[in-house]
Amino acid sequence: MEVMSVMQDVRAKVREHKGLDYLQVYENEKGDKIWVIDENSRSVLEQNKLTGNKEYHHCTILLPDEY
Repeated sequence: MEVMSVMQDVRAKVREHKGLDYLQVYENEKGDKIWVIDENSRSVLEQNKLTGNKEYHHCTILLPDEY
C-alpha cells in the first residue's frame, strides 16, 4: 500500500466533508486497511485550539502489522 496515495485520498475526504473525525480507518479496493489518527479532535480544530505549534500539526498512520 502506497502511504502517499492514502494520504492524498484522506486529504480529499477532509476537503469534501470540510473536516473529519480524528480517527479514520482507510480501506483500499483490495481490502487493505490503515488507521489515520489526528493529534487533535474535530471539535478542537473547529474551535481553533490546536495543541502545540500549528506549523507542526501531525497525524499517526498505523499499518495493519502495527495494530
